[in-house]
Amino acid sequence: MYPNLEFAKPIFRKGMQQTIRIMSKIERTPRNGDIFTILDTENNNLGCGFILMVEDYSLKDLPLNVVGMSHDPRTQIYENLVKDIMKYYNVVEENTEVIVIWFRILPIGKLGEELGISNEW
Repeated sequence: MYPNLEFAKPIFRKGMQQTIRIMSKIERTPRNGDIFTILDTENNNLGCGFILMVEDYSLKDLPLNVVGMSHDPRTQIYENLVKDIMKYYNVVEENTEVIVIWFRILPIGKLGEELGISNEW
């Protein structure tokens, strides 16, 4: 199991999700097929995610279509994403290495129930 991922704004939808993290701030590089626990900022367990794919970019080279798939609608705009990265990581330079984690919510836990996710995903 991959280490927990904390979400300041746990806003999700059915289907594929994506989160962008600073590479140097995560415990280890996630791998396709890893399962992780989704936590809010108060350490509440909201459910589990299944990693579909992982991509590495420098912040300046992050494609806008990737940014537009963020789990949080506010950070689907590049400028807002950069503001949030600065807020949560206290560092941002155009060459900062980021990792894009594409995942699905598993049909267990609070999020699976709220989104009505079945075992047939």
